[in-house]
Amino acid sequence: MTKQTKGLERGLEYEEEAFEPTGDIVDTDAGRQIVIVRDFPQSPRVVWDYITDLRDLELWCGNLLKVADREHVYELHSWDKEDSIEITVVECTAPSFLHIRSDYGQGIQREIRVFISSDGHGGSFLEFHHNVESCCNLAGTIGPEWEFKLDRLMIALNGGNVTNVCLENYLPHQQSHYSISN
Repeated sequence: MTKQTKGLERGLEYEEEAFEPTGDIVDTDAGRQIVIVRDFPQSPRVVWDYITDLRDLELWCGNLLKVADREHVYELHSWDKEDSIEITVVECTAPSFLHIRSDYGQGIQREIRVFISSDGHGGSFLEFHHNVESCCNLAGTIGPEWEFKLDRLMIALNGGNVTNVCLENYLPHQQSHYSISN
């Protein structure tokens, strides 16, 4: 592969190696899950706000429209506004735990859990879980998409331009890492 210098704005330009997968497929009591961990220099409260506040969420994850009951159901549109996903907040304990269920239509639901904890030095750890038990055939795409979005979260938290990282830096070369053989 050729080295790429466009991408993550973490203070330096990164080469292709920065886009290698950081997560794994983990077998749990709740089924197989994609688990990705990120550490941030920001506090858990700041990271929490970026994953729960609509304006901050739109910076790195997509265009959100609030729908249905104002507390728990949202509709997320991709940046090109061609796809939409209904998101239901199942459980929420600020600023440490968020459990959402997303409905992709046709009976496909996905469970996502986000755990945020302090690193003891003013920063935080984020542990992201996406249950892929019901959609194992899609894990090879889901994993790289979340790597991409979580890197965009890091850029947004650092005040950078999230458009400098693109999905093509993750797909297709991370696809085999996250693919599940049945």
